[in-house]
Amino acid sequence: MTEKTCGGCTACCHTIPVPEINVGAYQGCPHECRPPAAQIGCGIYSTRPRSCAAWNCQWLAEPEWGDRYRPDRCGVVVDVLLDTFGLRDETTGKFVEKPAMQFWVERGHEDDWLDPDSPVQDLIRSACAHAPGMGVLWRTYDPVHGQSCRAFYVDEQGRSVSIDGGPPTRTPRPERERTMLALELMGRARK
Repeated sequence: MTEKTCGGCTACCHTIPVPEINVGAYQGCPHECRPPAAQIGCGIYSTRPRSCAAWNCQWLAEPEWGDRYRPDRCGVVVDVLLDTFGLRDETTGKFVEKPAMQFWVERGHEDDWLDPDSPVQDLIRSACAHAPGMGVLWRTYDPVHGQSCRAFYVDEQGRSVSIDGGPPTRTPRPERERTMLALELMGRARK
């Protein structure tokens, strides 16, 4: 099988944050070249920030994901880096954190999770089945309220649950710390 390349896809360039050049989530990288530019992609590719050079989306990482799951075609960039989300345990009342795959949703695709024919339905189901306790953070941007998210997971009774998280309420932990916590939570869930 041939290795995938980004091709004309630049979805990560206008959804994913790049701290080294002060680009926040959904701000759009000023170095992104889009039509009608002669070349589509990164205008500083050879000198791009380290986080861009080290990062890739789940579509590039998963050989079995077909073209319908390419971010610019399905409207969602699935991040290879995990994060967490919190919720109140119904039994104990305690706040618990769960590991989650991050879905960075392109503008115009915010409600695709509701469409049973959308390819993102497959991606959400697959992510929630990836590991015990795994969920999905459906990250979106609203021009009025800014970044927002919704969490999807399967509860202990096997029911699919969706929680509207609204805008972030706390300063996020550093990326590495969030990823390590998510991996730790996955390990606990397997025991």
